[in-house]
Amino acid sequence: MSTADSISSSGDRSDRPTSVLVGPGTCLPSPEIDNAALVAQL
Repeated sequence: MSTADSISSSGDRSDRPTSVLVGPGTCLPSPEIDNAALVAQL
């Protein structure tokens, strides 16, 4: 999950908080998006 951590460190999560690309570990407003992020990382 180093990739997801790197992206969230870049501040990309602030630019697009609803994007699944941020990956897990980021506080997303929708649990469905968070779940999709977890699947994407797998």
